[in-house]
Order: sequence, then C-alpha cells, then structure tokens
Amino acid sequence: MLPHLSIACKLYAIFAFLAVATLALAAVAVTGVYRQAALTAEFGSAYAGTTNVERVNTLIYAVVTETYGIYGSSDAQMTKKHADALTTHNDRIGQVVAEWRKTATADNPTLFEGFSRRIREFQEFRRELVRRSIEVGPAAAREWGDDDTNNDIRRALNEDIEALADAYADRAQGIYAEIDRNIRRMAGLLSLLATAAVLLAVVGIFIIARAIAKPLAKIADVTQAVAAGDSRTSVPYRGRRDEIGALARSIDVFQQAMNKNQELTRAATDEAALLRMCGIVTTGSVSGRALP
Repeated sequence: MLPHLSIACKLYAIFAFLAVATLALAAVAVTGVYRQAALTAEFGSAYAGTTNVERVNTLIYAVVTETYGIYGSSDAQMTKKHADALTTHNDRIGQVVAEWRKTATADNPTLFEGFSRRIREFQEFRRELVRRSIEVGPAAAREWGDDDTNNDIRRALNEDIEALADAYADRAQGIYAEIDRNIRRMAGLLSLLATAAVLLAVVGIFIIARAIAKPLAKIADVTQAVAAGDSRTSVPYRGRRDEIGALARSIDVFQQAMNKNQELTRAATDEAALLRMCGIVTTGSVSGRALP
C-alpha cells in the first residue's frame, strides 16, 4: 500500500508513530514516578508507625522501671526523684501518641483507638501512683498500684503494642513488595516502548531509504539522461500514486515530447534534403549536363 500513499503521508505517519511512542514513554515514566512516590510515602508512614510503636514501648518500660523505683524508695527524696522521672516519661507518651494519631487513625483506626484508650488508662493510673507516693508514701503507692487491675491493663497494652507492630510490619512488607513490582513493571514497559521506538525509527529509515531516497536517486539519473538527449531510457515508478510517480510521469511526458520533437526534426531534415536533391536533378536535366 505504500506506493499509493504520498511522501508527505509516509513522513507524517513515521513522525506520528514516533511521537506516540515518545509520549507513551513519557506517560509511563511520569506515572511510574508518581506511583513510586506514593508507595514510598506509604512505606514511610508504615516505618513511622513502627518507630512510634517502639518509642511508646520504650517509654512504657521506662515508666514501669521508675514505678519499681518508687516501690523500692527508702526516703522522700528518692521517691520524688523516681516520681519526677516517671511523670516526664508518662507525659512524653502522651505527646508521642498525639503525634502518632495524625496518621495512625487512617492506618488502623479500630486497633489504634483501643490502644489509645488503654494508654490513657495507663497514664492516669501512673499519675495517681505518683500522687500517692508523694503525698502518702512509697508503701501506700505500692499497695495501691501492685494489683490485678493494673496488671490487666499492662497485659492488654502489651497485646495492643504487639498487634500494632505486626500490622505495621505486614504493611511495610506489602508496600515494599509493591514497590518492587512497580519497579519491574515500569522497567518492562519502558523497555518495551523503547524497543518499539527503535523499531519505528528503523522502519522509518527503511521506508525513507527504499520508498523515497532510492526512487529519487533513480529519477535524478533518468532526468540527467533524458536532459542529455537519451530517448531510450525508460522512466521508472510511473505507476506510483505519490509525488515520486507524479514526477516520473512528468519526466515521461517530457521524454515523449522530446522524442516527437526529434522525430519532427528528422522528418524536416529528410524533407529538406529530398527537396535539395530534387532541385539538383531538375537543374541538371535542363542544362544538358550529366549529373555528378
């Protein structure tokens, strides 16, 4: 079908396919980058959640350690020292949970709300423990705090922390696997589109060389031959329906016109020669001289 298409159409088609391939490459690259950025942000959120779990767990252990320090205090000064440290760690837990809540409610709302409720109970219990240890004494604080209720809250809080840690670990692992799949998928698509673009370029070069450059070179040779007076040279590509065919037909018309002109010139020359010969014969007969 290529001979029936104009050269402009061929070139437009080549450049259009190359443009489509380039746009597809750009679209895949941009989409992949945005997707990768979104997955990276999700992975960062999961990592931040895991970090918050570790921070809260560390602070809880610090509070528990200071609690046992209060239980074992022998004087008011030591009791106040452990009480102040416990209060600092306890308040820090509240700050971490408040910051964590900004993203955690969207990740695991039910699990986090249960954990947050038990954290508040844990903090309130420790505040009361500090108050009793300072106002009444370490023994009274131990008697009030070392009971089954406190231990139940502590065990439930440990279960919440383990559940949150597992949830964030599973999420981070899933996101990491999706990042890896996205990288492989994007690399495959980019490789495929790049190969298609190269093939289109090769096909374009082949079409230009075979359907345009080579015919034009032959037409140029034929034009030079015809211009030099060669009337026997056959003009190729006259059957094509593109610019090459139109040019070939124009040269063919020129060649036919030149051949007719040459025929007319030869006929006129022959006729003139014949007339001259006839004039010589007539003159010779009249004068009675023999013809040479």
